Formats: sequence, structure tokens, C-alpha cells
Amino acid sequence: ETSAAEAKQDATRANTAANNALTQLSYVEDVVGVLTWISEHGEYALTADTEVVSGKMYFTKDGDDYVIVTNPASNPSEAGYYELTDVTEAVSNYISSHLALTNEGLWVVKDNNGYKALLANDGMRIYDPAGVLVSTFGESIEFGSERPQRIGGTEAYVQWYDSDNDDIADSLQIVGANITIAPGDSIDVAIQNAKTEAVQAAENAQDTADTIQTDLDVYKDENEAALSTINNIITSLEELTNDYQFLRSYYLTFNPDPEDQSGGLKIGGINQSGGDSPFSTVITNTQMSFLQNDDMVAYINGLKYHIRRGEIEDSLTVGPFEWRVEEDSLNLVML
Repeated sequence: ETSAAEAKQDATRANTAANNALTQLSYVEDVVGVLTWISEHGEYALTADTEVVSGKMYFTKDGDDYVIVTNPASNPSEAGYYELTDVTEAVSNYISSHLALTNEGLWVVKDNNGYKALLANDGMRIYDPAGVLVSTFGESIEFGSERPQRIGGTEAYVQWYDSDNDDIADSLQIVGANITIAPGDSIDVAIQNAKTEAVQAAENAQDTADTIQTDLDVYKDENEAALSTINNIITSLEELTNDYQFLRSYYLTFNPDPEDQSGGLKIGGINQSGGDSPFSTVITNTQMSFLQNDDMVAYINGLKYHIRRGEIEDSLTVGPFEWRVEEDSLNLVML
């Protein structure tokens, strides 16, 4: 067990070293890119050095290009080498074409055909090549409504999308194998547990009813003198059943029509005074829907949870990320 623990630590160190090596490699590639840029944009002149100066770069001329010499000769002047004399103007032109400081903030642009960023004292804004504001990152995160926006990966994510094809993202889609609203069971597990309990309760009620009916039949056959008592019992049971049916009608109805939006097991729709209630819940084998005046305002199925407007007080978990409300600010935390 001790050896296994030590092996795990060694594997962790090896993985860290490998990641660091990849990071350092990217730095090397950036440095090589800078040297290439300098060789293309600098000003050159023939060197007067009669011996190699340590740390100095020498170049040969190939047409209009200057190529760095990796192993210079002992006498650079006799070899006809060039040396870099000035890059100030080239660097200034390069920076001015990619950075611009205005009253709004610092603009960062790679080229005129790509995205650009504005860094201001209230946050960062991202614009697309057409100049349309895509997203804002500051005290809050805001997304432009002219296009879909997604947070997360390919298997689990939150997405704002255009549901009515009017080029405006107006709906929220949450995708994931399991969606947990609060600590505890997922929505799918909770629904399945409730379904199992309801089926078991119905079976128990049916068993009880069958037992009562059997007992009544026995009493009726064995003792006609007790028929009056049995009839009273039946009457009482019918009254109880009617009371149960009456109470159930306040809350439970069933519509088998699959084309009807309110089709399925409907909970609600009638208040305790016998009048209509605007709120109800419909459960089918594929979806749970929440209605107001028979208008679906939210639903839950195996693919997503849809609601027109929601409120989350503390946190929202999406894949490996969690939005948290902390000290009057919204923070994105990787779990």
C-alpha cells in the first residue's frame, strides 16, 4: 500500500513535469516567432566585427530576406554577415496596428478581419469582425442576444438559443446526463422514486379493496341476517369512495389524448372551493409540464428543463463550473 501511494505521487509529479514541458515549449515557439518577425521587419547593415561578439545575432542576405546564422564564422566581417541596426520603427508600427488607447479603453486587435477586445476600467468587451458586441465580462457577464451563446463542453452545457427563428436568442437550454437543482437526488431520480411510491400505494389500495370485497361476499353468503349490516357497510364505503373521488377531483384528472397539451395526469386546475385554479401540473411518460391558464410556462423531460424565467439564490452548477453569488457579486468557479 505504501509503495502504491509513492507510485501515485511519482506519477503526479511526472504529469506535472510533462505539462510544464508543454508550457515551456509554447514559450520557445513564441520566442522563435518573435525572432522571425524581427528578421522580417528590422533594419540591417554589413557588420564591421572582425570577431564574433557573444550574444549578438548575425544574418546572411537571401534575396530580400535576412536569415539568422546559427553558427557564425570566426570573422563576421570577412564572411559578409549583416547585423540588426534598428527595430524601433518596426516595433512601433506593429504595436500601433494592434493596440489603440482611446477614451473608452485599450483596444486589442490582431487584424482587421477578426475579433477585437476592449479593456476598460469596468470590464472587458468582445466584438465580432462586424463590430457587434458579443459578450461583456465585468461585475456581471452579459451575452449579446443576436446569436446563440454556450457555456460548458460538448456533453454538458447551458445554451442561450433562438427558439422562434427571429435571429434573437430568447430561450435557455440546459444539457447534461444529470441535472441537479439542489444537493440531493437528480430530477430524474426524484421523479422515478415518486413514480415507484405511487405505483406501490395504488397496488396496496387495490389489495385492500379486493380483501374488503372478498370479506363482504363471504358475509353475504353465510348470513343473510347480517345483510342489513353489510349494506350499511357498503353504503359507508361508497360514501368514503365518493368523498375520495370528490376530493381527488379537486386535484387529479386524466386526459389520454396525446395531442392535447394538457393530456396526461393533471394535478390541480380546481381549487378547494370547487372553482377553477389557473395553476396545474401535467405528468406523462415523457414529460412533466407546469401550466398557467392551460398555457405551458415550464417543463422537464429527459433532455432539458425549460422555464421562461427562473431565480437562483446561491449557485448554479454547469459541468465542471459553478456560478456562485458571493458578497454581492457573481463568480465563475471551476469545481
